Amino acid sequence: MVCEEDNKIQGVLVLKKPEDKDICIFDYIFSGGIKMLFSGGLKTVILFFKLLEESDKPCNDLKEPKYLVFLLATANECKGKGIGSKMLEACEQYVR
Repeated sequence: MVCEEDNKIQGVLVLKKPEDKDICIFDYIFSGGIKMLFSGGLKTVILFFKLLEESDKPCNDLKEPKYLVFLLATANECKGKGIGSKMLEACEQYVR
Protein backbone atom coordinates (compact mmCIF):
# COMPACT_ATOMS: atom_id res chain seq x y z
CA MET A 1 0.00 0.00 0.00
CA VAL A 2 1.22 3.47 -0.81
CA CYS A 3 -0.22 6.69 0.57
CA GLU A 4 0.31 9.59 -1.82
CA GLU A 5 -0.69 13.23 -1.80
CA ASP A 6 0.26 15.77 -4.47
CA ASN A 7 2.23 13.02 -6.23
CA LYS A 8 4.49 12.57 -3.16
CA ILE A 9 4.75 9.37 -1.18
CA GLN A 10 3.68 9.95 2.42
CA GLY A 11 3.57 6.38 3.65
CA VAL A 12 4.25 2.80 2.65
CA LEU A 13 2.94 -0.48 4.04
CA VAL A 14 4.19 -3.81 2.73
CA LEU A 15 1.94 -6.76 3.54
CA LYS A 16 2.91 -10.35 2.87
CA LYS A 17 0.01 -12.76 2.48
CA PRO A 18 0.45 -16.43 3.45
CA GLU A 19 0.45 -17.56 -0.19
CA ASP A 20 2.83 -14.83 -1.40
CA LYS A 21 6.25 -15.69 -2.64
CA ASP A 22 9.12 -13.60 -1.36
CA ILE A 23 9.14 -10.06 -2.69
CA CYS A 24 11.93 -9.33 -5.12
CA ILE A 25 13.26 -5.99 -6.28
CA PHE A 26 11.44 -6.27 -9.62
CA ASP A 27 8.08 -6.82 -7.89
CA TYR A 28 8.70 -3.74 -5.83
CA ILE A 29 9.76 -1.55 -8.75
CA PHE A 30 6.84 -2.62 -10.94
CA SER A 31 4.32 -1.93 -8.15
CA GLY A 32 5.32 1.72 -7.80
CA GLY A 33 8.64 1.52 -5.98
CA ILE A 34 10.37 3.12 -8.93
CA LYS A 35 9.53 6.46 -7.30
CA MET A 36 11.67 5.50 -4.31
CA LEU A 37 14.50 4.55 -6.63
CA PHE A 38 14.46 8.01 -8.20
CA SER A 39 13.94 9.94 -4.97
CA GLY A 40 16.09 7.88 -2.59
CA GLY A 41 18.57 6.19 -4.90
CA LEU A 42 19.65 2.63 -5.47
CA LYS A 43 21.38 2.39 -2.08
CA THR A 44 18.08 3.16 -0.31
CA VAL A 45 16.24 0.48 -2.27
CA ILE A 46 18.97 -2.10 -1.53
CA LEU A 47 18.86 -1.24 2.19
CA PHE A 48 15.07 -1.56 2.06
CA PHE A 49 15.34 -5.13 0.74
CA LYS A 50 17.92 -6.04 3.35
CA LEU A 51 15.49 -4.79 5.98
CA LEU A 52 12.70 -6.93 4.50
CA GLU A 53 14.94 -9.99 4.53
CA GLU A 54 15.91 -9.48 8.17
CA SER A 55 12.33 -8.82 9.26
CA ASP A 56 11.18 -12.12 7.72
CA LYS A 57 13.54 -14.30 9.77
CA PRO A 58 11.54 -14.41 13.06
CA CYS A 59 8.41 -15.47 11.16
CA ASN A 60 9.98 -18.40 9.36
CA ASP A 61 9.20 -20.76 12.26
CA LEU A 62 5.49 -19.93 12.55
CA LYS A 63 3.42 -23.09 12.19
CA GLU A 64 0.21 -21.64 10.75
CA PRO A 65 -0.07 -19.19 7.86
CA LYS A 66 -0.11 -15.56 8.92
CA TYR A 67 -0.28 -12.20 7.24
CA LEU A 68 2.86 -10.24 7.94
CA VAL A 69 3.34 -6.48 7.86
CA PHE A 70 6.86 -6.35 6.48
CA LEU A 71 7.20 -2.63 6.66
CA LEU A 72 5.27 0.42 7.71
CA ALA A 73 6.91 3.78 7.16
CA THR A 74 5.88 7.40 6.82
CA ALA A 75 7.81 10.34 5.47
CA ASN A 76 9.43 12.42 8.22
CA GLU A 77 7.31 15.46 7.39
CA CYS A 78 4.14 13.36 7.73
CA LYS A 79 4.80 11.79 11.12
CA GLY A 80 2.13 12.34 13.75
CA LYS A 81 -0.65 12.88 11.19
CA GLY A 82 -2.19 9.42 11.59
CA ILE A 83 -1.09 8.12 8.20
CA GLY A 84 0.47 4.96 9.65
CA SER A 85 -2.63 4.25 11.73
CA LYS A 86 -4.90 4.69 8.72
CA MET A 87 -2.72 2.35 6.66
CA LEU A 88 -2.84 -0.30 9.41
CA GLU A 89 -6.64 0.05 9.57
CA ALA A 90 -6.87 -0.40 5.80
CA CYS A 91 -4.58 -3.41 6.05
CA GLU A 92 -6.76 -4.93 8.76
CA GLN A 93 -9.88 -4.46 6.61
CA TYR A 94 -8.10 -6.05 3.65
CA VAL A 95 -7.08 -9.11 5.69
CA ARG A 96 -10.62 -9.68 6.94
